[in-house]
Amino acid sequence: MRVLIVAKTRMGSGACIGGITETGESVRLVPLNADPHEGANREYEVGDVWEITGEPETSLTPPHNENFVVHSKSRIYRMDDSRELIRAIELLMPPKFGDPLQLYEGLLQTTSIGSLYVPPGRDVPPYSTMFWKTDKQLTLETDKKKNLCYRYPTENGGFTLTFVGFQKPLKTIPADTLLRVSLHIGGDHKIDHTLNCAAMCKSLDGFLKR
Repeated sequence: MRVLIVAKTRMGSGACIGGITETGESVRLVPLNADPHEGANREYEVGDVWEITGEPETSLTPPHNENFVVHSKSRIYRMDDSRELIRAIELLMPPKFGDPLQLYEGLLQTTSIGSLYVPPGRDVPPYSTMFWKTDKQLTLETDKKKNLCYRYPTENGGFTLTFVGFQKPLKTIPADTLLRVSLHIGGDHKIDHTLNCAAMCKSLDGFLKR
């Protein structure tokens, strides 16, 4: 199958790679005999189109239902024009527009400091990654753990999304920017929301500008 690479985020010394298939399915490319934490997966870049053979991972933990184990791969071509890449993403996986609480079937809640999560005991979204177009400008900050994050402004202080992409972070992300967001299981078994900029929900993975 052909896969368009839409996100590359930090995972140890390697990378977590997100893609979209020709049929609009979200996939997370997992190397067969290598560990991203030890440097694997860095060969992929956002905008690449790869021919991939493999199979879905059998032991999946929701919402991480996108894992696809790669047996072999070859790069076909690269989309260097960001406008072409954005058009392809919006066609294959239309983004959600609005505030962060509109994401993930409306299941997200916020802590007192603005972190987004799905509380224990609630329904879990059937997917961990999606695209989002924010309706407001996001501002770069550093949280208490020295992580880079972006703040979505609200009357109550706003929501925060940790940035985990390889891109150089922008001081501000304009409204209407295409972002990729993702969920991950936290240490307290809460499901956190990350922003992957091309974006992430608890973390931001990347961003794409026209």
